[in-house]
Amino acid sequence: MTIYLKHKTTGEIIEQQVTFLQLSKNIRDQYNEATQEEVSSSLLSKAINDKLNELETYYNSQEARLVKVSGHTIINSFDFRALMDEQKDRFREKIDLGLITEDKAIFNYRYNGSGIIPINYQQLRMLGVGLKDLASANFTIKQGHREAIRSLQSVSEVEAYNVESDFIINQEYSL
Repeated sequence: MTIYLKHKTTGEIIEQQVTFLQLSKNIRDQYNEATQEEVSSSLLSKAINDKLNELETYYNSQEARLVKVSGHTIINSFDFRALMDEQKDRFREKIDLGLITEDKAIFNYRYNGSGIIPINYQQLRMLGVGLKDLASANFTIKQGHREAIRSLQSVSEVEAYNVESDFIINQEYSL
């Protein structure tokens, strides 16, 4: 028989596959049998925490960050956006100093280790803004999911909740 025990000091609830009489004196001294309400609350909290971890894992996965740039799939990661910003700033300095003209400021982005996407300065600026807007929108969606998950009232509702819904993935950017 499964019983749930509540630690007398910490309030931690544990699951045991024995009867209360079979428990050692040490366990009986430290735990009381948990009420159904305490068990339900503990199981709901665990389910919510597990679902929040699932959401965080999905949000940080490559799958949730896929975008298409001129038909090529890339990952909209913080590192990628930082690289775009670095290139844009470097081009801006060179243009301001007269070292190159805007039409010559072309960044050849290597994707998947072999292909190259040539991105000129204006495209780099527009793509950078689009990717940051997308990252911000997906962050807002994640926060909405967090609030929704925390408001669920039963383990079955939590288990049925789809953490992958609403995220904007495979957004297309044409250069």
